[in-house]
This record gives sequence, C-alpha cells and structure tokens, in this order.
Amino acid sequence: MVKTTVHALVAAALALLPLATAAPAHAAETLSLHDAVEALPQAAESRDGYERTKFKHFDEDKDGCNTRAEVLIAEAITPPTVGPRCKLTGGTWLSYYDDKVVDGPSGLDIDHMVPLAEAWDSGASQWTAARRQAYANDLGAERSLVAVTAKTNRSKADQDPAEWLPPATDARCTYLSDWVGTKLRWSLTVDRRESDTLRNLTASCQNTDVEYERVQQPAGSCAVHRRCQTPSGPPHSRMSPPRSRAELAVAGDRVEGAASWARPTGWSGGAWPWKGAQWW
Repeated sequence: MVKTTVHALVAAALALLPLATAAPAHAAETLSLHDAVEALPQAAESRDGYERTKFKHFDEDKDGCNTRAEVLIAEAITPPTVGPRCKLTGGTWLSYYDDKVVDGPSGLDIDHMVPLAEAWDSGASQWTAARRQAYANDLGAERSLVAVTAKTNRSKADQDPAEWLPPATDARCTYLSDWVGTKLRWSLTVDRRESDTLRNLTASCQNTDVEYERVQQPAGSCAVHRRCQTPSGPPHSRMSPPRSRAELAVAGDRVEGAASWARPTGWSGGAWPWKGAQWW
C-alpha cells in the first residue's frame, strides 16, 4: 500500500515538472552481456565543468516518503515499520555488493549504478538540465539505484569497473550487467580503458543477459521518458529460474556460476541525500 501510494504521488509530482511533451521510450531490448558491451559507443571522457548540483533531486512528496525510503521499502528482506512522515525503523536488507545483511536503514546508502560524475564524463555534460534531473531520479529501471552498505558505496565513489568492482565476487556479473544496461538505457559512452575492461571481465559471465529500455530525448525537446509505476507483466529477473533477492536471502541459497543475487521484481527508486548518506 505504501509503495503504491508513493508511486502515485511521485507520478503526480513528475506531471507538474516544466517539461515539454514526454518522449516515448524505445521498446525493451535484451542482449547477451557480450553483445551489450559491444553495443556501447566509445568516446573520450571529460570531467570538465562537472558539479553535482547539476543533477537535481526531487523534494519529498506530500506523504513524507522520499525516494530513498521507497527504495528501502522495496528492497527490504524483512519490511521496516513505516511511521509518521515515512520514518523507517527496523527491517533488514541484503547489500548485494558485499553480500551483507544489514539491520536497520541507517547503515545503507542508495547508490547510483553509474555515478553522476561518471555519467557526466560519458555524455551527460551535453544533456539538458531536465534530462540530468531525470537521470538522477530514474524510476523506470530497477538497476538504476540500489540499496547497499555505506562502506561499499563510499568505496566505489565515482569509479567505473576498470577501477572498482563489488567485493562479493558472486555479485560481479550482475553488477557488470547492471552497469552496461544503465549506460545503454541512457546512451552513455565508454572510454577505451573501460571498454577493454568490460570485454575482459564479462568473458567469464556466461548466460548473462542485459535487458534495458532506452530513454529517448527527441530533437528540440527537453523532455525524457520517466515512469514510476511498478512495471506490469511477468516477473523480471536476470536469473534462471527467476527468484527475487529477498527470496534467495530467506532461503539461504546461492546462485551457481556467474549470476548473482537478483533484485526484487518491480523495483523502482530515486536518489535523496538523507542522514549523511553519500550520493555519487
């Protein structure tokens, strides 16, 4: 109920943004991880002009549940208690970067899969302010933001896979799939070092696919497609058989081979600075 209400309120907030007519999204595509890496456009990166404030985040919605809280509610293994103004207490989470179970929300950060600075380097410097805002608050893809331990989020900072990988080795193929899918979704580039690293690392990720829906920005429009409702249709998972990360954690199972923990079906989220959490 809380999640549904939050989705509805965020959708209403988005409708009030001063944007042009919303652009249609491309149909969802599925590629093997190998082919997805090859589909990434290659270009030199530049950090010139980057400021984190150029990626605006939305204010709290009227029921007091910001997007950080929504992500935490959606990702919880054991649901937290939702109090007045959506204050969360209790609950447990699995941080898939380091395979740690976390009690209570205070030890968690919400990580941008592709950090804001890396997105800037990879093409976001040329975007409109509205598109950068949509990127920072991407509610349309489950991989875009993820609840992880503060330690791993801050260790990652703004680094790409040539510089940082999750310490849990079983998580790496899922992480690489998520990274590549996010770059394809937003038409972000890779530099030569990143491209070479992705080719090398993904060679061992057999039977790993990348599913993404590209965000389109029509010529002459500052609007981008955004969606905050839970996706309909069959359960989405990059594992076989499809099981959510929460189900895996409760069962105590581990996935054999390259695949890792899967996130819960229909996950959506955005980004909010909250109680000292770090955002990249």
